[in-house]
Amino acid sequence: MTQMPDDEKEGSPTDFMPAAMRGLLGGGVVGLVVGLLAMAIPAVGIPLVAVVLCTLVGALVGGWAAALAGSSVPSEVRRDYRSEIEAGKVLVVIDDEDERLLERASDAITAAGTQRLHLVHHGLLH
Repeated sequence: MTQMPDDEKEGSPTDFMPAAMRGLLGGGVVGLVVGLLAMAIPAVGIPLVAVVLCTLVGALVGGWAAALAGSSVPSEVRRDYRSEIEAGKVLVVIDDEDERLLERASDAITAAGTQRLHLVHHGLLH
């Protein structure tokens, strides 16, 4: 524990990056839809370049706003394991796409005398 840098032990304390990514995607989609609607209305009649600009502005504003909101929300791991963290327990989270690897790692950790927690919606052991 003392050899690992604090920033690697802590992970991300907030939902900043996931929220920013969701905001970029959502804002970009909204900007695209608004731009296409404005292009389709003859009275407005904006050019295709303006649709691209609407999409970019929507993505930037959406990402910025969502990142601001996400910076005040604890990360999923911290929300799911709040009581264990506050109790001072050591929490090992293994996150990988390979189910066999996750199962092997989980079995090895359980064999070492730890308590295995159940799987939660976002794929983390809980």
